[in-house]
Amino acid sequence: MPHRPDPHRARRRRRGGAMLAAGVVALFAATFTVPEAIIHLARATAEDPVPLGPRAVTVTVLAVVFLVGGGLLTIVAFNRRRATEEPHPEDLADDAEFGDAPLRPFDPDRFRHRPGRAADDDGA
Repeated sequence: MPHRPDPHRARRRRRGGAMLAAGVVALFAATFTVPEAIIHLARATAEDPVPLGPRAVTVTVLAVVFLVGGGLLTIVAFNRRRATEEPHPEDLADDAEFGDAPLRPFDPDRFRHRPGRAADDDGA
């Protein structure tokens, strides 16, 4: 009997994917609005200030919305897609067999010597 996917999981992944796409597009739009907003704000706070016009205010507000909103939307979407992912049975079997320790212990001495050089040569 084939395993039927959970319809709630599929819907959550679709919505999460759409949210992720919207967040990435908002972050992409922020790459154009944030530099212009910084320029407008720098001119407004200079020694010889230039008042913020309607375009400057609009760009500054949109830059904040795109940057903060896009970042939050991307993070929420990523977490929503992966929130209830269950570990694969193969991963569970590996954990049961080997535990959480790394399969090969880290040995920093193996990076001390380059291949083709004598072990007693420190490179001095």
